[in-house]
Amino acid sequence: MKVDCAPLGSVDVEYWRDVNKNNIIDSTDFGFGNEILTDNGEFDLDPTQGIIIMYLETGDGIPLMQVIGKATEGIAIAYGLVIFTNPYAPFH
Repeated sequence: MKVDCAPLGSVDVEYWRDVNKNNIIDSTDFGFGNEILTDNGEFDLDPTQGIIIMYLETGDGIPLMQVIGKATEGIAIAYGLVIFTNPYAPFH
């Protein structure tokens, strides 16, 4: 995941399951986590100031789902969409 932010700043990210797959956060969706990302912090994989890149760990057997990320830095809000797919394993 990549997030642009103020150099050495931090971003509060909320994750929402987009249950009805309409690409917006509404009453049918539910939040399932949040975190604060810090530029050049512990989980930032990019040393460039103002850019946070981190690895999203999904675990094994994640279902097909659509997730909306809501990132807030100060008064600025940005939304991102991630679609997780769990392809079928080949049958032998």
